[in-house]
Amino acid sequence: MTGRITVWLAAADQPGPVLARLAALLDPDERRRAAQLADPAARREFVVGHGLGRLLLAEVLDRPADRLRFGRGPHGKPELAEPDRAVCFNLSHSAGLVAFAVSPERPVGVDVQRHERPDVARRMAGRYFPAAEAAWLGEAADDGALVDRFGRLWARKEACAKAVGGRLIPVLAVPVLDRSVAEVDTGPVALADLPAPAGYSAAVAAVGGAPVSALTTWWQPDAAAVKGDSMPVASC
Repeated sequence: MTGRITVWLAAADQPGPVLARLAALLDPDERRRAAQLADPAARREFVVGHGLGRLLLAEVLDRPADRLRFGRGPHGKPELAEPDRAVCFNLSHSAGLVAFAVSPERPVGVDVQRHERPDVARRMAGRYFPAAEAAWLGEAADDGALVDRFGRLWARKEACAKAVGGRLIPVLAVPVLDRSVAEVDTGPVALADLPAPAGYSAAVAAVGGAPVSALTTWWQPDAAAVKGDSMPVASC
């Protein structure tokens, strides 16, 4: 299983017409969940993440985005319903940035993280990370390097947990520093860092030991298409 994973990054702060077109793709349950989010920023992240996800999956499956149906895996991880279940996906968002990953054949996890404050990073690493990783953070030249190192490790660990559909806390103790494959309770998970804007870290993981091949693209809607009858998956 070596199919390439596609990862799209998008800003949640999209113009009103784009948000409206993405919101129109959501099913009734997704619209209800979005409406329940009191924070406008959180609501935008939800609409962009779920709407963009539908666009990407519709392109892969060659069917209308608003016709896609979803279910939950054994541990509650969202997945496509039959007959599209073989295509795997995952969504992440943090502080105005959205990431959506599509994998043709491997269960996938993606994570994007806004960098924490240095004191929070030190405290979290000391509590949850293996001693060698906590020590590596402590060797950072300054606070900027420290939060960058912490973000890289945290994104890798969360991507692993999301790939297998498990809980995050046990995976935080799994070593991921300088590793292309992490060993979690369910078996090997391949890892790769992703390019991300300044102040963020991002990573992708896929179940199995085969190397991860990921293509990352920044999503920008076509303004003319938004006003017309269709909105393409993306332009970059």
